[in-house]
Amino acid sequence: MKGLILDTNLLLVYLIGCYDVDYITHFTRTSAYTSEDFNKLRRYIKNFNALFVTPQILTELSHFSEEVNESKLNSYFEVLIKELSNFKEEYIDKNIILSNKESLIKFGFADCSIVEAAKRNSLTVLTTDFPLSGSMKASDLKALNWVDLLFSVEV
Repeated sequence: MKGLILDTNLLLVYLIGCYDVDYITHFTRTSAYTSEDFNKLRRYIKNFNALFVTPQILTELSHFSEEVNESKLNSYFEVLIKELSNFKEEYIDKNIILSNKESLIKFGFADCSIVEAAKRNSLTVLTTDFPLSGSMKASDLKALNWVDLLFSVEV
């Protein structure tokens, strides 16, 4: 498959898992996930030729990462930098996001950037956000909700 873009929550699960799979259940923002979830996510990601992020996702990720335990922060960021260096970045101009007020209000900056990046590059989106995945599917964009992936036999 061509390319994948993860919403920020799942990107965080992936990066925390790459850092320390056991930390997933101890980190506040990923505590609802398990090591099995991380392994399923990692297997799914391997089906794609490229992984994408946007500056808006990176900003949100940075904010979420501030909650990593200070004693782990340096080594976590080493893993984060190593992993993210393999991602492609799609720049989404703020004016494009601002031009769709309804979506901006409903989904926010990061998710609007995800939709735009998916449109531009024919990307598959993996998200935990049911309204976002539903809206994307209704617009004939490739979107999969995490819950759908969890119960998929193929991954």
